[in-house]
Order: sequence, then structure tokens, then C-alpha cells
Amino acid sequence: MGKEYNPDIEWGKLNKQFHLTFYSYADSPSLLSTLRDIWGSVEAYMNIYASSSSNLETFPLSYEEHQQLISFAYRKETNKALDLLVKHLSNTRDVILQELSK
Repeated sequence: MGKEYNPDIEWGKLNKQFHLTFYSYADSPSLLSTLRDIWGSVEAYMNIYASSSSNLETFPLSYEEHQQLISFAYRKETNKALDLLVKHLSNTRDVILQELSK
């Protein structure tokens, strides 16, 4: 039997890959190791985010923010990238908290 396709799981894998790849450009192995450890600690919450009822609204925004982060990094607009990253992570936190309060 083949594995059943689950878009939430696939999104979660791609999101994790995006973030860890993005953070790897900081060229700090200790930072990347710490972030991998943190990601492991919050993965259950990321699954809540991925399966949230509001994911139809948040996934396109998340994708757009990922694209903007790449653009800012490419243009070396560090402050804009950091500001957007904080907003991006805050949006994710807000969805998770909303789901946990249901």
C-alpha cells in the first residue's frame, strides 16, 4: 500500500525545508543547530497550524511572505527581511493560539 497524500503534511515538510534553508544562509552552524532543535520542539504546533481551519487564508499569505523573504535576502535588505520574518512568525503564532483556544 502506498502512502496517502496529505497536503498538510507536505506543506509542513516544505515549510520546514524553506525555513531551515533560509536560516542556513546566516552561515552559523551553531545557530542552525539551535534552530533545528527548536523546530523539533515546536513541530507539533506547526502541525496544528498546517491543519488549522484558517489554512486556506494563511497558506497563500505564508507563501507570499516566503517569496518576499527570498527577495529581501537576495537584495541584501536585511532589516526588511528581519521585520518580515518577525511578522511571519507572529502570524503563525497567532493562528496556532487561535486554534488552541477553540
